Amino acid sequence: MVLTSRPWPDLRVGAVDTGPLIHDIFRALRAPAPSSRMRQALRTGEVRIFTTPQVAMEVTRDLRFHAARVGTNYDAAWKLWNEEYRPRLRVVDVDDFTNTVGQRRAVLAVRQRHPPDAPLALLCELLGVRAWAEDSDWMTLGIGRRDWLKHEVALVDAARIEFLGYAATITVSEGVYAIGKQVARGYRASEATIGRPATIAILALLALGCTWYLSDGDRRAQVAASPIVRALSTSADFSISVVATAQRQHGEATAYLASHAREEAEPITTEMRIARALAGARGPMSGDAIAQRAYVSKPVLDQLLAQHPRAFESVGADVWQLGAHYGVLLSPPTDR
Repeated sequence: MVLTSRPWPDLRVGAVDTGPLIHDIFRALRAPAPSSRMRQALRTGEVRIFTTPQVAMEVTRDLRFHAARVGTNYDAAWKLWNEEYRPRLRVVDVDDFTNTVGQRRAVLAVRQRHPPDAPLALLCELLGVRAWAEDSDWMTLGIGRRDWLKHEVALVDAARIEFLGYAATITVSEGVYAIGKQVARGYRASEATIGRPATIAILALLALGCTWYLSDGDRRAQVAASPIVRALSTSADFSISVVATAQRQHGEATAYLASHAREEAEPITTEMRIARALAGARGPMSGDAIAQRAYVSKPVLDQLLAQHPRAFESVGADVWQLGAHYGVLLSPPTDR
């Protein structure tokens, strides 16, 4: 059974600012089990979480100050940031887009109010998402302090249910296909051995025998009361309950995300289509696959990829991804 013959759906993506990252690190110290959705997503890859180099540097620089402010062990917080959070974030250097996507109205508005937030605003514009951010001036492109935790929960829950639902669909369909193949193979083997008429006659006799056996009410009751049938019935009831709960949770999560979706104030550019295709891909993409997904010719794609080498990372011969992970661990900063 080959499950990879069917393409998996794209990942959902999110973007995160400094405040929610530090908040989640401190929360993880209080609850060692990965109860936060952000931490779960970073561990499992259910949602790809993006940020900018500036945000990563801010967390590295300010973690000691915030740990002292809330009375948290800095060494433990640093270890968690350096070894678990930082290496799993997808970091995108958006400087190459300053003169293009960075000139869109929403990004310029954030740059005017608070210049340090401009790179994350540009990243959100590029991806078409609202960042998990606490700052009040981020209400244009971010979620804000009141809603970012709810948005985080909804995004990760929706992605998880979609992943499990797709996996279950593939498993059932491939299982039915495999069983069907075995039945067909058995029929052909019987036909080759004893001939088609005899094989059809045996199948007809089996069907008639089952019909006759179950025609009696007592025998039907006996079959229904058997441990195997009861176990199957209980399993089916449980499965239906699980599916119904998952559908309800998914509906609630997607409805929340839709009500807090970021509106596109201006037309989406080709660069943005390329970035969004790469952002949701489950792995690096070939140039041909990007061109197909982003609705762009290959020569134009090659030109744009070459113009934005900081954001569009080459990981092979004409194979690309958006941003990169920080794989090298840091030493704790000596100042603040």
